[in-house]
Amino acid sequence: MDLIKRILQFFVILVAIIVIALIIGFFVYGGTR
Repeated sequence: MDLIKRILQFFVILVAIIVIALIIGFFVYGGTR
């Protein structure tokens, strides 16, 4: 049960990092145009 919680937490952090990176990239791309 503890392992599942750890994997889930890691997945949530990974998704959050990807979303933040996409938002930053979108703003940078939109700002340069």
